[in-house]
Amino acid sequence: MENCSLRLCVALTKLNYDPEAYRMALEVPENRGRIECQCRDRQFRSKGKFVLLDTSFKDMLPERAQGGRCDMAEGARYVVLFEGNEIWSTSPWQIQCDAFVTLYAATVPAEFILRYDITGCPDGRYGLYCDKDCVCKNGARCHGFNGACECRPGWRGMACDIPWPEVVVIPTPGGSGLNYIGTNLSLTCFAPHMQVANLTWMFQAESDSSNTKIIDEGAVPNSSFNIHPITESANGEYTCVVKAIGGEVVNTTFVLNATKCPPNYYGKECSQVCDCQYGGTCGRWEGCVCPSGQFCENVTINVNNQVVVKVLATVLPAMAVVGCIVIVILARQGWLQTANTEVDIEMEPLSSWEIDRQDIRFEHMIGEGEFGHVVRGRLRVPQGYEVLVAAKSIRPDRMTASAVRDFRREMDVLARIHEDKEGHPNVVKFYGVLTKSDPQYIVVEYATNEELRRYLWTLREEYKVTGNRKLLERLGFASGVANGLSELARLKIVHRDIAARNVVISDRKVAKIADFGLSRDVYVSSAYQRTNQGGEEELLPLKWMAVESLRDGVYTCESDVWSYGVLLWEIASFGEEPRYAGGPMHPDVCTMLELLRKGVRLQQPHNCPMSVYKIIRSCWIVDPSKRPTPVELNKKIDQLMPSRHGAHLIINHNI
Repeated sequence: MENCSLRLCVALTKLNYDPEAYRMALEVPENRGRIECQCRDRQFRSKGKFVLLDTSFKDMLPERAQGGRCDMAEGARYVVLFEGNEIWSTSPWQIQCDAFVTLYAATVPAEFILRYDITGCPDGRYGLYCDKDCVCKNGARCHGFNGACECRPGWRGMACDIPWPEVVVIPTPGGSGLNYIGTNLSLTCFAPHMQVANLTWMFQAESDSSNTKIIDEGAVPNSSFNIHPITESANGEYTCVVKAIGGEVVNTTFVLNATKCPPNYYGKECSQVCDCQYGGTCGRWEGCVCPSGQFCENVTINVNNQVVVKVLATVLPAMAVVGCIVIVILARQGWLQTANTEVDIEMEPLSSWEIDRQDIRFEHMIGEGEFGHVVRGRLRVPQGYEVLVAAKSIRPDRMTASAVRDFRREMDVLARIHEDKEGHPNVVKFYGVLTKSDPQYIVVEYATNEELRRYLWTLREEYKVTGNRKLLERLGFASGVANGLSELARLKIVHRDIAARNVVISDRKVAKIADFGLSRDVYVSSAYQRTNQGGEEELLPLKWMAVESLRDGVYTCESDVWSYGVLLWEIASFGEEPRYAGGPMHPDVCTMLELLRKGVRLQQPHNCPMSVYKIIRSCWIVDPSKRPTPVELNKKIDQLMPSRHGAHLIINHNI
């Protein structure tokens, strides 16, 4: 609409995404077939509402869902109405819709997030609000922001309305611009607005730059020159020379530089299939290459030893599984004592951190998980002004011994880090506690830009639109977390859950380590798996845990470094959830241990520079003493950042 609002009406024959939960709420008499959620933007301003209706309650349908206005399909029973107001942003847009929904047993809070990305203006429009008309002609593309025209071959001018004689080579397939050995390639010489008298293809081999030969002469314009298949000897410069009837000669050159095989192929002609297992990578000449690691090595054997290798390949996995089962059994029986090397934190009195209840006013809930709530609030500080804060508490219905223990641990860790009241720039600022209230609260600074994981998702969507990877900004986050880890190591504090979901981004784009209780309680996440150790149920972030933590329950500063490597992988992959090759998306303890013992590691993310991936892999060395320290990690990352003279080690990666 003209005021940048949106009205959406959708008729559904059935409900997807947990239909029983929706149906249960719709059928409650108090709801009368209606679920309505109020929607707010990131600044919690009202931006509309979301309504789900059951059409069997005719008297509850609003006017715009009646009389065929919603294009009701035959058999449609449900109607979704969405209203969004003042959608001005041209960046990824997000609103959070929530409500208290009555079920048969109780009234429960429900929330969901709606997102969409504005990828450009409609055809023929441009500008910040897409309110200006493009002047581009002849199929030219119009820049969505400034209206500049990207002309098609054969056209020039501000509006691409001036015919222009030129020669263009169009490769097929095109797209990525990457050509693989063993695949096919067609080159088409296109000469618009020229009366062609003669067309000649010339080739200069990459291996012999002094010799140029004619490979096709007198070809018909717009015809294709085929390279079937591509070989390394075909690399070089392909020049199309066009002579016009009037005598004018125009040419253009296409450079072919194919050095890689298609994914999962190897060999001289890239005709052999890899099909690597256990995280192995496919090498150009050697085929499957075992990933670096203590439990994996390349071995050359003769024919007589093949039987032995096959036996080992069958027996070793079984031995590992049996060993894992024994460990779990011993742990449940209390025979295996977990060796936790972190320094025990004394439960010191927190009276100096007690906040007067009159100085804080709570606003609304911003996070809810299995164990706790997080509420946004405003705290009056001694200087006399108010600051935004986030207050964490334990859910009354999950007041278990382990939840209380982790909650108290987080209080003490934050108090210890902030002994000088200033804290550390890369650790979430601690304001104090409310222990004389029910429930009790931990009060920390409010992160304007949410957690790092969600912020990375936003950067990923921006990259799809702009092509800007913002690698330096992401490396800045990695450097900040490493800096925070250095402070924790200095204080001999072990975090135990370093991950993107536990790092928040401030309004000044500073990464800060948060969530010290391993409470797993801010957001419900599939990152944690249920385990039962010693008769007590726990949720553990298995894919972020070091080998020694999985195997022996050992948590050290070195195991935090392993987790930091996974966090750095998350940063490089724009917040993807880790997935180990050859394993399920959500492995259990035994499966995770078996994968790591075989040397399987997370693979290099797409568009991740090798210099960054080497730092990531250095965190996953099995021997904890050989992993880099947080200080060393910080130095390595800083070396990748621009120097005072503008030089940097990351090159040719479209930063």
